[in-house]
Amino acid sequence: MDKGKSKLFIKSRNAVMGVRGTDFLFSANKVTGSTTTVLFEGSIAFNKISKGDTLNNLEAIVSKGRMVKPGEVSVAMRSQKKPTVPAKMSSQQFDKLNKNSNFKVSDVKNVKITKSVVPPGLSGDVVSGDSQNLKAEINKLVKVNIKDDIATDNKNNEPNEQSRGFVKGDDIKPADGVMVHVDTGVMIAPGVDSKFDKNSGEWVSSTNGGINSAGEYAPPSGFVVNDEGQMLKVDVTTGQPKEIVVMEIRPVDKMPPLDSAPTVDYKAPLNKNGDQNKGPAPAGTMDETNQEFEKNFEEIMKEEEKIEKEIGDYNSRLPGGDFGNAAEDQEGYLAPPPRPADCSTCNQPDSIFTPDGRDGGALTAPKPGKTKLKVRVRRK
Repeated sequence: MDKGKSKLFIKSRNAVMGVRGTDFLFSANKVTGSTTTVLFEGSIAFNKISKGDTLNNLEAIVSKGRMVKPGEVSVAMRSQKKPTVPAKMSSQQFDKLNKNSNFKVSDVKNVKITKSVVPPGLSGDVVSGDSQNLKAEINKLVKVNIKDDIATDNKNNEPNEQSRGFVKGDDIKPADGVMVHVDTGVMIAPGVDSKFDKNSGEWVSSTNGGINSAGEYAPPSGFVVNDEGQMLKVDVTTGQPKEIVVMEIRPVDKMPPLDSAPTVDYKAPLNKNGDQNKGPAPAGTMDETNQEFEKNFEEIMKEEEKIEKEIGDYNSRLPGGDFGNAAEDQEGYLAPPPRPADCSTCNQPDSIFTPDGRDGGALTAPKPGKTKLKVRVRRK
């Protein structure tokens, strides 16, 4: 393969990724229309598929997209023309996802909200402490240089524009340290109450939720992410949704924390009877739609067993017992039926009847065999 070109393409409904590295995560969600990619090692090119793109040249599509580096995450969203500008993923989530090689899930779905270390009215980089002494100690242990030029300016060791995140037309980048709900592609960007960690070069929030042992995003208590990719405020007692949190990506100094983000009223979707559902379950759990599907599937299987039994009863009444064991002529066709004892009223031509059922009027039925049927179940 040519150097610098993709060795493997992975395509979802709305995005394509050219793999030029070795270790990555790729997750697509048909419901939300989002495709998420995280790079652990190597190099990948990632782009959104647009109407009119010629899919027989995927290299041309990905080459115009985002180059993702190890430790970064990018999401192609239905509402955006381009994937998000790759941002440094929360190091805690990145490390746990990287170690979760067997795709295990965790029972921990929420974390407790803690008070932000950033006083109201201040931004996180203002209260960040100097970490040069700590970096010097790290260098002694691991024998590598801890560089600041990726997330910070070399002169004053402060977070630069790239690290803070930005919105420039179709180029949208969350602040470094972003967490991602991988199942749905929801990005939880650090907010104004986040503190800049100069050691890791990322913004850390104590109010936006956390990461469980499997590397999954766990929203704070009182919040859930549903299967439609919505961040919901819920009643902590009943678990019923109350409001939808407006999740827009903004630079860190303009990004409100989750508990003070703007919301809109939640309206439960209507079920097939036109009634309000109780509300969607958190993403990754079985909801009422899945339960209804399972119920319908069981009814289909019972109906299929009933039909098979009826076919078996019919076959048992054919000449020779079972259809597959019925008498055949020398060409492999079913033998014609014998002439009835009284054929004065039968409407069949004489050519198909013989005394012994085998003198020239063989039926032209095909040989018994198996029929393959493809069934596509569409979940609504």
